[in-house]
Amino acid sequence: MEKNHRTAFIVKDPKTYVSAEEAWYKFTRKKEGSFLFIIIPKGDPNKAVKPLNNIIDKNKWEEIVWIETLSNYNPPELKLKKKSKYVYGKVLKFREYIYNKIDKLNIDKIAKKYKPLNKVFSGHKNTQEHLAASLEPNELYLMDSGMTLGKIHNGGYIDYSRRFRRKRLRKIIFKLIGFKVFDRTKTKLFTVYADIADTKHELIKNEQDYKRDLIRGKKVDDYAVLISSPIYKMTKGVELASYISYLKTIIRVLEIDSSKMIYIPHPIKESNEDISIIKNSIGCQIDSRLIPVEMKVVKNETIPNLCISPCSTSIVNIAAISEGKIRNCIVWHPEFNYFKFLVDWKNNAMNNDEVKIDFLQIDESDKLFHIDSDSNDDEPIFNNFKEWYIKTNL
Repeated sequence: MEKNHRTAFIVKDPKTYVSAEEAWYKFTRKKEGSFLFIIIPKGDPNKAVKPLNNIIDKNKWEEIVWIETLSNYNPPELKLKKKSKYVYGKVLKFREYIYNKIDKLNIDKIAKKYKPLNKVFSGHKNTQEHLAASLEPNELYLMDSGMTLGKIHNGGYIDYSRRFRRKRLRKIIFKLIGFKVFDRTKTKLFTVYADIADTKHELIKNEQDYKRDLIRGKKVDDYAVLISSPIYKMTKGVELASYISYLKTIIRVLEIDSSKMIYIPHPIKESNEDISIIKNSIGCQIDSRLIPVEMKVVKNETIPNLCISPCSTSIVNIAAISEGKIRNCIVWHPEFNYFKFLVDWKNNAMNNDEVKIDFLQIDESDKLFHIDSDSNDDEPIFNNFKEWYIKTNL
């Protein structure tokens, strides 16, 4: 196949890979001429390699290219060191610039073997977008799951370089590194948020057609899925025991047979010990596969008759692709009404005309936050959990 008829997909983790599969399904549906590039920091600090190997469908890709980078190695313990030791943090930042330059040179060599291409679908920022631009595509599509939209600035385009403009030295270093950025006026966004994005980029709606097609042929089975929102791990002051009590109340109110319920824990926030305690307390099954939640549902032999969650974007995505075959329900703790970011999320989910989600407030639940307030329950009094924790002096 001629080079200018080929397409590349650049990913960094299971989440971006799932977007790449949707782009592949929408634009090519051919193994020939479809190239998958996976960029992973050395040492795999985000633990992305194993789940990627579990989810990658080799039948979709003519070639799979793994690229190991020195930069972007940023585990939590390194972030703490940067904050706690000013000089050490500066040294680490300067070292990162050197790693950026080395990675650029390596990526240039790889890109030279494949360029030019017709289309490139990419994640965003430095190494990913440099590879995308270096492949010299006719069209570049940034695959967006919502985070990218926050980087759209006054000019109407995504701009990551603004953070380097505050200090002249950083701006000079950024130029010396030489990461390429594809022409912003020609960069398109492949996003599930095309209907609400305010931008000059051309928007292509990610309709999640691949997942829809996977679900259409599946039988609905007699089991439920609970997608965790581990409140006890999102803030100090909420106990695991209180969260488990909340889950038990949900199960009782919805009359769910817990032995036929699959609990999907948060892949990062919940530890194996926590998951074991929850499993033994509730008597449920656990799905700890390191793949995106939506794929846990659609790639099973059968699909559940019920998906529930206190607050998870995955519940909205599943509602969008299940087309009524699965009942999806937000199971809301009444104290969530005190937090603006949770109320905003709920309103956006419930007002989305493209999805059908039931709403159930679990009034019988024990308190999680122990908030004493004279305010109306429908009026948020805290912006987020951190503000609640500080103001209540816990």
